[in-house]
Amino acid sequence: MGNSQSLFYPDNPNRRDRAQQLANDCQNFVDQYNTKHQTLEDDLGVYKDKVMQVLAAFGCDTLDDFDKVVQENATGQALQDWNDVKGEYDRAQVYVFAARRNFVV
Repeated sequence: MGNSQSLFYPDNPNRRDRAQQLANDCQNFVDQYNTKHQTLEDDLGVYKDKVMQVLAAFGCDTLDDFDKVVQENATGQALQDWNDVKGEYDRAQVYVFAARRNFVV
């Protein structure tokens, strides 16, 4: 199989280039995550605490937990409104929308 040093210091130029590409891809993903995370934090702004209070009031830690509670307990128009909101927006936008509308189940 070769020595373990070749894994970290590839002597084959093609392997070295591929290892560098993978390292760059990983760094790119980290940068994209950090950018999106910061954008979400900025978008939530003053609503973040309110959203967290709403989640806590329903015994939830995440929006997915809250969605499960809504799906199990809401009926009629409230459930339809929630599903409509969920279907039209990405996760970050749902947080902001729910906070702005004082969405109640």
